[in-house]
Amino acid sequence: MKSQKIKIASNNLKIADDTSNITRTVTVMTDILELWKEEEVELTDDEINSLIQSAFSENTIEKIASTRSEKLRKKEQLEEHISWVEDIGLFSTLYPGLRNTIFSPYVYCKKGKILVKEGAEEEIERLHSYFISEEKDIELYNRHLKLAEDLNQFSEDLRKHTKIGQVTSAWLIRFNIDGTAYVPNNLRYDSN
Repeated sequence: MKSQKIKIASNNLKIADDTSNITRTVTVMTDILELWKEEEVELTDDEINSLIQSAFSENTIEKIASTRSEKLRKKEQLEEHISWVEDIGLFSTLYPGLRNTIFSPYVYCKKGKILVKEGAEEEIERLHSYFISEEKDIELYNRHLKLAEDLNQFSEDLRKHTKIGQVTSAWLIRFNIDGTAYVPNNLRYDSN
């Protein structure tokens, strides 16, 4: 039998949050790159990506500053290191709470431009959705769908045949304390 995959449900709130986070991250990073450009702070794509991935952690800033200053003479290293920490830290003039921000893992820098990974929205949708693919799972799911369809059709037929105009599917089945279903005895099936 051919393998089949059925989406049962999606967490739309998480999907919306992650999608919104992409937009927020792109906006923030575009603003920061523009600020750095104005201030002539030149970082590589790898450095910018490491800042995004670490949410501008102090360790990452220190590492970039150390790498940038390590080839200088000892006397100049400290000055250069401090200068890089301050230059990278210019972001805090735009976004003071940036270190408390969660950056989207789907956003990256390439050739000085902030981009979104291809297929990000589909991956987010897949990540926050529930799928079934086992044959027995699919059979049970289809039976459950059929049960709901039959119940809805029955309530429609009952409304048409009787004078009970407001019958809904919820009124047609009741449940015992042990969870087993039963038919309530207060419904009239005749048209009188």
